[in-house]
This record gives sequence, structure tokens and C-alpha cells, in this order.
Amino acid sequence: QLLPVERARLHEACARYLEGELADAPSLGLLTELARHWSEVGDADRALRASLRAGIAADEAYAPSEAALQYQRALRLWSLAPGAVAEIGLDRVELLERAARAESSGSSARAIDHIVEAITLVDPAVDEVRAGLLHERLGRYRWIDRDGAGAMEAYLEAMRLVPADPPSAARARVTASLGQILMILARFEESVPLCEEALAAARAAGARDVEAHALNTLGQDIAY
Repeated sequence: QLLPVERARLHEACARYLEGELADAPSLGLLTELARHWSEVGDADRALRASLRAGIAADEAYAPSEAALQYQRALRLWSLAPGAVAEIGLDRVELLERAARAESSGSSARAIDHIVEAITLVDPAVDEVRAGLLHERLGRYRWIDRDGAGAMEAYLEAMRLVPADPPSAARARVTASLGQILMILARFEESVPLCEEALAAARAAGARDVEAHALNTLGQDIAY
């Protein structure tokens, strides 16, 4: 029954109270409430900052549904909050990557849409590695979406974009990912050399997580 201006004033009072509470005891619950209140106020800059904080906190708490909700709000606010965008230390491509990762556990189609948009924002002639890693993610989400042909196309583009020399964590990641898909498709003899390349690059770059990924796939190739 409140007038819009009265409602906004109450939301702002709640938001400012929550900011005080968060200074003493930060929590995911308070952060999500803060983001909602600033959004209801209509303060795009504060709402964007709060939504990002809440999304990152949800990621750290392994709460992908909540993270997806917060990142979706941040994406909607992005063009309305140039002041916040200039100071948050994160660009729209990274936000889209985070949103895609959060969405992938529930909606692979939305994850694909986010990564496709991110790909359009990166010029491969300027940053081929970042473009390649985005294609690797596109391959992953297409595979989850049961689009095997589309996934393979994306993985091959990732391999084309990320240079093999010098060895890097990025090269290891895209190579290990393609090797894994070939293993799942029972193309073991094609998978083995890719896993071996991924292992060498991962060890050279100190990328222990990718090393483990490649070893896992290589072990299954050898066993089968």
C-alpha cells in the first residue's frame, strides 16, 4: 500500500542497516538481502556492487543457484551503472563466465548463451588465449547440453586459438578437455597424445589441477 517513493525510502533504510551489519559479520544471507534492497531502491551502482559481492560469496559457498540469480541481476544492471563498472575490477566477459558457470548446473542453454556473448566481446587477434579458453568453456557447456558435434567444433577452435608454444596452463586446459571428450567417445588412440601433451604443458606451467585432469583421462585411455 506504500507509494513508490515511500517504498524506495524503506528499502534504502534496510540496505544501509544491512551494510552496518555486514561490517561486523559478513554472511551470504545478508549479502543477498543487501543486493535485493539496493535493487529495489533503483540505485544501479550500489545494486551492481552488492549483487557481485553476493554472487561471489554464493560461489564460495557452493550455492550455484543463488550465484546465478545474483549474476543475472548484475548483468541487467551493467549498462546502467558505469560508475560501479569502472571500479569493480571485473569486466563483462568475466561476469559472463561466472554467470555461465553458475547456470551450467541447472541450465546449460543459458550457460551457452552467456559464453557465446562473451566470445563476441573478445577479439582473438588481440587476445587469442582468452578467446580460446572461452571456446573451451563453450565446448563444455554444449557437451552438457548433449550437442556433441557443437562441443567438438568449439574444442577444436580452442585448440586452434591457444598456441602450443610456449607450454602454458591455458594450452594444457584446452588439450586436456579435448582429450577427455575423445576418451568418452571411445576414441582412445586419438585421446592419448592429447593427454600426454596436456600433461607436459601442465607440468611445465605448474597447473596441478589440469595435470590431474589429464592423468585421469589418460589412465582410462590406457585401461580401455
